[in-house]
Amino acid sequence: MYITLSDRGATTDPAQKGRAATRVSSTVIALGIVSMFTDISSASGSAVQHLYITAAMGRSTIAYGFIDGLYQGVSAVVRIGGGWAADRSDQPKWVAFLGYGLSAVARVWLLFATGFGAVATVVAVDRIGKGIRTTPRDALIADATSVSQRGQAYGFHRAMDHAGSVAGPLVAGILLGWAGLPTRTVFLLAAVPAVLTLIVLIFGITEEKAPPAPADQAAVPTHTVESLTHFDPDRGLGDPVKLSGMIISRRSAAIVLQDATGGIAVDLQPRQAGTVGDTVEVRGFLVW
Repeated sequence: MYITLSDRGATTDPAQKGRAATRVSSTVIALGIVSMFTDISSASGSAVQHLYITAAMGRSTIAYGFIDGLYQGVSAVVRIGGGWAADRSDQPKWVAFLGYGLSAVARVWLLFATGFGAVATVVAVDRIGKGIRTTPRDALIADATSVSQRGQAYGFHRAMDHAGSVAGPLVAGILLGWAGLPTRTVFLLAAVPAVLTLIVLIFGITEEKAPPAPADQAAVPTHTVESLTHFDPDRGLGDPVKLSGMIISRRSAAIVLQDATGGIAVDLQPRQAGTVGDTVEVRGFLVW
């Protein structure tokens, strides 16, 4: 039996560490594209929505304010439900798909909404979809990213999300002002990226789990030498262990540690302090 205190799987190549630190999961990239397309669709439609309600439908600014209140507030109410459904089903991808699907249906439905009640319903359905998808989407990002890279992953996603929010009104302005298209045509074109998001979501995103964080060595229970020398089907090479005992022999970075049940060789990498007769506690991994 042999124990090493060296860090398992440590990367010493700085270039390799740099590549690992800047890598973004394909799932995160796909979710960024999904969010960008969704925001282009949503923002381009909402940019001309006030014109449609007040000019085309002849409604007052109070009516538009009511619609805008629905737009801003409904999603917040259902976000908890979206998170609960994702956890309960353990299928965050398909809960998110339901949310994105509702928003896509709302975008198409808006083409046929002619009354104030119909428009209000369409906006409510769109925002319910946003509330449902937000939490499971964030869960997908977390599952696909290691703990040390989650800030980068969420930053990339938010950048793509905001890019869509900026591009949406610009697209609507070009279609409405420069191309001279009617409002309903703008709504029709705004529905296209919403439908594309569903295709990307189905074929571009897989539910993956990031590698677990390294075990907390401080939480590893203390073993005896005797327990380590006996066969244990639940323990294998590379498992973290912790021992307490006295150093009875030392040669360079190798020591022999003895407790009340026996002795075991320990490889100290990098070399650490300790002389014969010292009582120490060591933490490391089984290597033989």
